Amino acid sequence: MKKFIFTLTLFCTIVVLYAQEDEAFGFQKGDFIISGSINYHTSNANSEYLNDGELNQYENKSNDLSLNPEVSYFINKNIALGLRTGYFLFQVRR
Repeated sequence: MKKFIFTLTLFCTIVVLYAQEDEAFGFQKGDFIISGSINYHTSNANSEYLNDGELNQYENKSNDLSLNPEVSYFINKNIALGLRTGYFLFQVRR
Protein backbone atom coordinates (compact mmCIF):
# COMPACT_ATOMS: atom_id res chain seq x y z
CA MET A 1 0.00 0.00 0.00
CA LYS A 2 2.86 2.40 0.80
CA LYS A 3 4.42 1.73 -2.60
CA PHE A 4 1.11 2.45 -4.32
CA ILE A 5 0.65 5.78 -2.49
CA PHE A 6 4.27 6.75 -3.21
CA THR A 7 3.88 5.87 -6.91
CA LEU A 8 0.60 7.79 -7.16
CA THR A 9 2.12 10.85 -5.45
CA LEU A 10 5.16 10.73 -7.73
CA PHE A 11 2.96 10.40 -10.82
CA CYS A 12 0.76 13.37 -9.80
CA THR A 13 3.84 15.50 -9.10
CA ILE A 14 5.34 14.74 -12.50
CA VAL A 15 2.05 15.50 -14.25
CA VAL A 16 1.74 18.87 -12.46
CA LEU A 17 5.33 19.82 -13.26
CA TYR A 18 4.94 18.78 -16.89
CA ALA A 19 1.75 20.84 -17.24
CA GLN A 20 3.52 24.15 -16.51
CA GLU A 21 3.62 26.43 -19.53
CA ASP A 22 6.61 28.07 -21.13
CA GLU A 23 6.70 31.83 -21.62
CA ALA A 24 5.97 31.39 -25.34
CA PHE A 25 2.59 29.84 -24.58
CA GLY A 26 -0.41 31.18 -22.72
CA PHE A 27 -2.73 34.09 -23.31
CA GLN A 28 -1.73 37.36 -24.93
CA LYS A 29 -3.35 40.78 -25.14
CA GLY A 30 -6.39 40.64 -27.43
CA ASP A 31 -7.19 36.94 -26.85
CA PHE A 32 -10.76 35.84 -26.13
CA ILE A 33 -11.96 32.98 -23.94
CA ILE A 34 -15.42 31.51 -24.40
CA SER A 35 -16.54 29.22 -21.61
CA GLY A 36 -19.49 28.38 -19.45
CA SER A 37 -21.40 25.63 -17.75
CA ILE A 38 -24.54 23.56 -18.17
CA ASN A 39 -26.15 21.83 -15.21
CA TYR A 40 -29.16 19.52 -15.05
CA HIS A 41 -30.65 17.90 -11.96
CA THR A 42 -33.75 15.81 -11.43
CA SER A 43 -35.22 14.42 -8.22
CA ASN A 44 -38.22 12.47 -6.97
CA ALA A 45 -39.62 12.75 -3.44
CA ASN A 46 -42.39 10.68 -1.88
CA SER A 47 -44.02 11.97 1.30
CA GLU A 48 -46.65 10.78 3.73
CA TYR A 49 -48.30 12.81 6.48
CA LEU A 50 -51.28 12.61 8.80
CA ASN A 51 -53.95 15.29 8.58
CA ASP A 52 -56.84 14.92 11.08
CA GLY A 53 -56.23 11.19 11.30
CA GLU A 54 -56.19 10.75 7.53
CA LEU A 55 -53.02 9.50 5.83
CA ASN A 56 -52.09 11.63 2.84
CA GLN A 57 -49.46 10.68 0.29
CA TYR A 58 -47.97 12.70 -2.51
CA GLU A 59 -45.08 12.55 -4.92
CA ASN A 60 -43.02 15.52 -6.12
CA LYS A 61 -40.82 15.43 -9.20
CA SER A 62 -38.50 18.35 -9.87
CA ASN A 63 -36.19 19.30 -12.73
CA ASP A 64 -33.51 22.01 -12.67
CA LEU A 65 -31.66 23.34 -15.69
CA SER A 66 -29.07 26.13 -15.68
CA LEU A 67 -27.05 27.59 -18.55
CA ASN A 68 -24.20 30.00 -17.78
CA PRO A 69 -22.19 31.24 -20.79
CA GLU A 70 -19.12 33.45 -20.28
CA VAL A 71 -16.88 35.52 -22.57
CA SER A 72 -13.59 37.09 -21.47
CA TYR A 73 -11.14 39.43 -23.22
CA PHE A 74 -7.49 39.80 -22.20
CA ILE A 75 -6.51 43.46 -21.83
CA ASN A 76 -2.93 42.36 -21.14
CA LYS A 77 -1.12 39.06 -20.57
CA ASN A 78 -2.37 38.60 -17.00
CA ILE A 79 -5.71 40.44 -16.81
CA ALA A 80 -8.97 39.47 -18.47
CA LEU A 81 -12.33 41.25 -18.32
CA GLY A 82 -15.35 39.04 -18.71
CA LEU A 83 -19.10 38.95 -18.96
CA ARG A 84 -21.25 36.12 -17.63
CA THR A 85 -24.98 35.65 -17.85
CA GLY A 86 -27.21 32.89 -16.64
CA TYR A 87 -30.52 31.18 -17.24
CA PHE A 88 -32.21 28.98 -14.64
CA LEU A 89 -35.33 26.84 -15.05
CA PHE A 90 -36.98 25.02 -12.16
CA GLN A 91 -40.08 22.80 -12.52
CA VAL A 92 -42.04 20.92 -9.86
CA ARG A 93 -44.74 18.40 -10.70
CA ARG A 94 -47.07 16.67 -8.27
